Amino acid sequence: MQNWRLPRSMQSNYNIGLVMHLLDHSSEAMTLTYLGLNQASTEEMLDNINFG
Repeated sequence: MQNWRLPRSMQSNYNIGLVMHLLDHSSEAMTLTYLGLNQASTEEMLDNINFG
């Protein structure tokens, strides 16, 4: 399993590895797809961040 991290501005207390294990997924990509986290949702989240 490769290490995968969100940028610091998007990090939270959620652990993708734990979620992946609990859902018995073989890859982080599968878990992210299952959760609906794709390029469009990532861009939308980034658009909503106030960088000051």
